Amino acid sequence: MKCTFTVGQKVVCIRPEWGPRQSWIKVPQHNQVYTVREVVPYQIGIGLWLNEIKNGIGQFVDGIGEPSFCVSGFRPLQDRPAFDFAALVAPKELDRVRRQLEPVEEKETT
Repeated sequence: MKCTFTVGQKVVCIRPEWGPRQSWIKVPQHNQVYTVREVVPYQIGIGLWLNEIKNGIGQFVDGIGEPSFCVSGFRPLQDRPAFDFAALVAPKELDRVRRQLEPVEEKETT
């Protein structure tokens, strides 16, 4: 399995459930953002350690260590450009709103 994640990269958890685990293991939550702390090999592939989740050391099938989370449970966080909500408003409506926001000129009284 190829891994394109790097240390310090922001990722999103796309796995709704992580299956049976020992009760002391904290797992990533679906749709939450995490930061990659380390990319590590494990028994059946490549796993991630995350800055936001630090589990203790435990005994596992493939040895003793901190549990990691399979890279297939994450996707890179996409930076999105700012959205132009004005583009959604019909031009006539946008003009009406702009006129309402313009300062009202006061007439001089003499």
